[in-house]
Amino acid sequence: MRSNKWFWLVIAAWLGGTPMASAMISSSRSYARLSSDGKRLLVMTTGKSMPHEWKREIFRLPDGRELALSEIFRKSGVYEVGSLAPVWQVDWYAYEINLRVSPDLDSMAVVFGHALQYPEEPALSFFHQGKPIREYGCHQLLGRLRSKVFFKLTNVNWHLDWYEEFETHGDYLTFITAQRTFGPADWSLNLGYQDAWVFDLRTGLAVEHGTLGAFRLAMITLAVAALFAVPGLIVFHRRRKRVKSS
Repeated sequence: MRSNKWFWLVIAAWLGGTPMASAMISSSRSYARLSSDGKRLLVMTTGKSMPHEWKREIFRLPDGRELALSEIFRKSGVYEVGSLAPVWQVDWYAYEINLRVSPDLDSMAVVFGHALQYPEEPALSFFHQGKPIREYGCHQLLGRLRSKVFFKLTNVNWHLDWYEEFETHGDYLTFITAQRTFGPADWSLNLGYQDAWVFDLRTGLAVEHGTLGAFRLAMITLAVAALFAVPGLIVFHRRRKRVKSS
Protein backbone atom coordinates (compact mmCIF):
# COMPACT_ATOMS: atom_id res chain seq x y z
CA MET A 1 0.00 0.00 0.00
CA ARG A 2 1.29 3.47 -0.79
CA SER A 3 2.35 4.87 2.54
CA ASN A 4 -0.59 6.71 4.06
CA LYS A 5 -1.62 8.28 0.73
CA TRP A 6 -5.25 7.29 1.07
CA PHE A 7 -5.86 9.91 3.74
CA TRP A 8 -4.42 12.80 1.66
CA LEU A 9 -7.68 14.63 2.21
CA VAL A 10 -7.08 14.78 5.94
CA ILE A 11 -3.63 16.28 5.43
CA ALA A 12 -5.03 18.79 2.97
CA ALA A 13 -7.70 19.75 5.47
CA TRP A 14 -5.13 20.56 8.14
CA LEU A 15 -2.98 22.51 5.69
CA GLY A 16 -6.03 24.43 4.53
CA GLY A 17 -4.61 24.92 1.04
CA THR A 18 -7.94 24.96 -0.82
CA PRO A 19 -11.50 26.16 -0.18
CA MET A 20 -12.59 22.52 -0.03
CA ALA A 21 -9.96 21.79 2.61
CA SER A 22 -11.01 24.84 4.60
CA ALA A 23 -14.61 23.65 4.58
CA MET A 24 -13.56 20.24 5.84
CA ILE A 25 -11.43 21.48 8.69
CA SER A 26 -14.44 23.24 10.15
CA SER A 27 -16.40 19.98 10.23
CA SER A 28 -13.67 17.73 11.66
CA ARG A 29 -14.10 16.71 15.28
CA SER A 30 -12.86 14.09 17.69
CA TYR A 31 -15.21 11.19 18.34
CA ALA A 32 -15.23 7.79 20.05
CA ARG A 33 -17.16 4.54 20.20
CA LEU A 34 -17.13 1.50 22.47
CA SER A 35 -16.48 -2.10 21.48
CA SER A 36 -19.39 -4.53 21.73
CA ASP A 37 -18.14 -5.83 25.10
CA GLY A 38 -17.57 -2.32 26.45
CA LYS A 39 -13.91 -2.98 27.29
CA ARG A 40 -12.28 -1.00 24.51
CA LEU A 41 -12.69 2.49 23.11
CA LEU A 42 -11.99 3.59 19.56
CA VAL A 43 -10.93 7.22 19.41
CA MET A 44 -10.47 9.33 16.32
CA THR A 45 -8.90 12.54 17.53
CA THR A 46 -8.08 15.73 15.70
CA GLY A 47 -5.35 16.33 18.29
CA LYS A 48 -6.54 19.88 18.84
CA SER A 49 -7.71 21.07 22.24
CA MET A 50 -10.80 23.26 22.13
CA PRO A 51 -10.49 26.36 24.36
CA HIS A 52 -14.23 26.86 24.66
CA GLU A 53 -16.23 24.44 26.77
CA TRP A 54 -19.07 24.21 24.24
CA LYS A 55 -16.64 23.12 21.53
CA ARG A 56 -15.01 20.31 23.51
CA GLU A 57 -15.86 16.78 22.38
CA ILE A 58 -16.89 14.97 25.56
CA PHE A 59 -17.46 11.22 25.57
CA ARG A 60 -19.23 9.71 28.59
CA LEU A 61 -18.22 6.18 29.58
CA PRO A 62 -20.73 3.73 31.08
CA ASP A 63 -19.08 4.18 34.51
CA GLY A 64 -19.82 7.91 34.40
CA ARG A 65 -16.37 9.20 33.51
CA GLU A 66 -16.34 12.05 31.03
CA LEU A 67 -13.46 12.17 28.56
CA ALA A 68 -12.41 15.34 26.77
CA LEU A 69 -11.21 13.44 23.72
CA SER A 70 -8.87 15.95 22.07
CA GLU A 71 -7.21 16.76 25.39
CA ILE A 72 -6.72 13.21 26.68
CA PHE A 73 -5.91 11.40 23.45
CA ARG A 74 -3.18 12.85 21.25
CA LYS A 75 -3.34 9.96 18.79
CA SER A 76 -6.18 8.09 17.15
CA GLY A 77 -6.48 4.41 17.99
CA VAL A 78 -8.02 1.90 20.37
CA TYR A 79 -7.65 2.23 24.15
CA GLU A 80 -8.51 0.13 27.19
CA VAL A 81 -11.59 1.56 28.88
CA GLY A 82 -10.32 0.90 32.41
CA SER A 83 -6.83 2.35 32.21
CA LEU A 84 -7.10 4.36 28.96
CA ALA A 85 -3.84 2.66 27.93
CA PRO A 86 -3.37 2.31 24.16
CA VAL A 87 -4.00 -1.07 22.53
CA TRP A 88 -2.88 0.26 19.16
CA GLN A 89 -2.50 3.72 17.65
CA VAL A 90 -2.32 5.35 14.23
CA ASP A 91 -1.02 8.68 12.96
CA TRP A 92 -4.10 9.54 10.96
CA TYR A 93 -7.70 10.61 11.33
CA ALA A 94 -10.80 9.46 9.44
CA TYR A 95 -14.13 11.23 9.36
CA GLU A 96 -16.89 9.33 11.12
CA ILE A 97 -18.99 9.10 7.96
CA ASN A 98 -16.08 7.42 6.15
CA LEU A 99 -15.18 4.86 8.84
CA ARG A 100 -16.72 1.48 9.73
CA VAL A 101 -15.38 -0.89 12.40
CA SER A 102 -15.89 -4.45 13.60
CA PRO A 103 -17.61 -5.07 16.97
CA ASP A 104 -14.26 -5.75 18.69
CA LEU A 105 -12.67 -2.64 17.08
CA ASP A 106 -9.78 -4.68 15.68
CA SER A 107 -10.82 -4.34 12.04
CA MET A 108 -11.99 -1.30 10.11
CA ALA A 109 -12.69 0.03 6.65
CA VAL A 110 -12.27 3.55 5.31
CA VAL A 111 -13.93 4.83 2.13
CA PHE A 112 -12.61 7.79 0.14
CA GLY A 113 -15.45 10.03 -1.03
CA HIS A 114 -13.34 11.79 -3.68
CA ALA A 115 -12.07 8.58 -5.25
CA LEU A 116 -13.52 9.27 -8.71
CA GLN A 117 -11.73 12.61 -8.91
CA TYR A 118 -8.47 11.03 -7.73
CA PRO A 119 -8.39 7.52 -9.25
CA GLU A 120 -4.74 7.00 -8.29
CA GLU A 121 -5.76 6.92 -4.62
CA PRO A 122 -7.33 3.86 -2.93
CA ALA A 123 -11.12 4.09 -2.86
CA LEU A 124 -11.70 1.55 -0.09
CA SER A 125 -9.05 0.55 2.48
CA PHE A 126 -9.07 -2.14 5.17
CA PHE A 127 -7.04 -2.16 8.38
CA HIS A 128 -6.35 -4.65 11.18
CA GLN A 129 -5.29 -3.08 14.48
CA GLY A 130 -4.40 0.07 12.59
CA LYS A 131 -2.21 -1.63 9.99
CA PRO A 132 -3.27 -1.63 6.31
CA ILE A 133 -4.14 -5.10 4.99
CA ARG A 134 -5.95 -4.50 1.69
CA GLU A 135 -7.16 -1.71 -0.59
CA TYR A 136 -9.32 -1.36 -3.69
CA GLY A 137 -9.45 1.26 -6.40
CA CYS A 138 -12.53 2.54 -8.22
CA HIS A 139 -11.55 0.47 -11.26
CA GLN A 140 -11.98 -2.66 -9.12
CA LEU A 141 -15.21 -1.70 -7.34
CA LEU A 142 -17.06 -0.22 -10.31
CA GLY A 143 -18.06 -2.66 -13.03
CA ARG A 144 -19.95 -1.21 -15.98
CA LEU A 145 -20.45 2.50 -16.58
CA ARG A 146 -17.53 3.64 -14.43
CA SER A 147 -17.01 6.95 -16.23
CA LYS A 148 -17.53 10.14 -14.20
CA VAL A 149 -20.42 11.15 -16.47
CA PHE A 150 -22.61 8.46 -14.88
CA PHE A 151 -22.33 9.84 -11.32
CA LYS A 152 -23.97 12.86 -9.72
CA LEU A 153 -22.01 15.70 -8.17
CA THR A 154 -22.94 16.20 -4.53
CA ASN A 155 -22.70 19.60 -2.87
CA VAL A 156 -21.26 17.95 0.25
CA ASN A 157 -17.57 18.85 -0.20
CA TRP A 158 -18.23 18.84 -3.96
CA HIS A 159 -17.37 15.29 -4.92
CA LEU A 160 -18.95 12.77 -7.25
CA ASP A 161 -21.33 10.62 -5.25
CA TRP A 162 -20.02 7.20 -6.26
CA TYR A 163 -21.30 4.91 -3.49
CA GLU A 164 -24.70 4.47 -1.85
CA GLU A 165 -24.26 2.02 1.03
CA PHE A 166 -21.29 1.56 3.35
CA GLU A 167 -22.45 -0.39 6.40
CA THR A 168 -21.22 -3.13 8.71
CA HIS A 169 -23.10 -6.22 9.84
CA GLY A 170 -20.97 -7.83 12.51
CA ASP A 171 -17.60 -8.64 10.93
CA TYR A 172 -18.84 -7.99 7.40
CA LEU A 173 -19.10 -4.84 5.33
CA THR A 174 -21.80 -4.22 2.72
CA PHE A 175 -20.68 -1.82 0.02
CA ILE A 176 -23.02 -0.76 -2.80
CA THR A 177 -22.04 1.73 -5.46
CA ALA A 178 -24.31 4.58 -6.50
CA GLN A 179 -26.99 4.13 -9.14
CA ARG A 180 -25.68 5.25 -12.50
CA THR A 181 -27.42 8.23 -14.06
CA PHE A 182 -27.08 10.06 -17.34
CA GLY A 183 -27.74 13.68 -18.20
CA PRO A 184 -27.86 16.97 -16.28
CA ALA A 185 -28.83 16.78 -12.61
CA ASP A 186 -32.23 18.42 -13.09
CA TRP A 187 -33.46 15.84 -15.63
CA SER A 188 -31.00 12.96 -15.42
CA LEU A 189 -32.08 9.48 -16.44
CA ASN A 190 -31.70 6.86 -13.71
CA LEU A 191 -29.99 3.89 -15.35
CA GLY A 192 -30.39 1.83 -12.19
CA TYR A 193 -27.18 -0.17 -12.44
CA GLN A 194 -25.17 -0.72 -9.22
CA ASP A 195 -22.34 -2.96 -7.99
CA ALA A 196 -22.97 -4.78 -4.69
CA TRP A 197 -20.13 -6.12 -2.55
CA VAL A 198 -19.78 -7.92 0.78
CA PHE A 199 -16.33 -7.86 2.40
CA ASP A 200 -14.90 -9.68 5.39
CA LEU A 201 -13.66 -6.86 7.63
CA ARG A 202 -11.06 -9.13 9.23
CA THR A 203 -9.27 -9.85 5.96
CA GLY A 204 -10.50 -7.19 3.55
CA LEU A 205 -11.40 -9.93 1.09
CA ALA A 206 -14.60 -9.84 -0.97
CA VAL A 207 -16.88 -12.76 -0.10
CA GLU A 208 -19.79 -11.80 -2.38
CA HIS A 209 -20.17 -9.66 -5.48
CA GLY A 210 -23.17 -9.01 -7.67
CA THR A 211 -25.03 -6.33 -9.57
CA LEU A 212 -28.32 -4.53 -9.04
CA GLY A 213 -30.52 -3.01 -11.73
CA ALA A 214 -28.93 -4.88 -14.64
CA PHE A 215 -32.37 -5.67 -16.10
CA ARG A 216 -33.40 -2.01 -15.98
CA LEU A 217 -30.18 -1.03 -17.73
CA ALA A 218 -30.79 -3.67 -20.41
CA MET A 219 -34.35 -2.41 -21.00
CA ILE A 220 -33.18 1.20 -21.27
CA THR A 221 -30.45 0.15 -23.70
CA LEU A 222 -33.00 -1.69 -25.85
CA ALA A 223 -35.39 1.26 -25.73
CA VAL A 224 -32.67 3.69 -26.83
CA ALA A 225 -31.57 1.31 -29.58
CA ALA A 226 -35.18 1.03 -30.77
CA LEU A 227 -35.58 4.80 -30.66
CA PHE A 228 -32.72 5.20 -33.12
CA ALA A 229 -33.61 2.13 -35.18
CA VAL A 230 -37.29 2.93 -35.87
CA PRO A 231 -36.69 6.11 -37.95
CA GLY A 232 -34.12 4.22 -40.01
CA LEU A 233 -36.56 1.38 -40.64
CA ILE A 234 -39.26 3.85 -41.68
CA VAL A 235 -36.91 5.52 -44.18
CA PHE A 236 -35.81 2.13 -45.51
CA HIS A 237 -39.42 0.99 -45.91
CA ARG A 238 -40.42 4.18 -47.78
CA ARG A 239 -37.46 3.91 -50.13
CA ARG A 240 -38.31 0.30 -50.83
CA LYS A 241 -41.91 1.24 -51.69
CA ARG A 242 -40.68 3.92 -54.09
CA VAL A 243 -38.41 1.45 -55.84
CA LYS A 244 -41.26 -1.02 -56.26
CA SER A 245 -43.69 1.62 -57.54
CA SER A 246 -41.19 2.84 -60.12
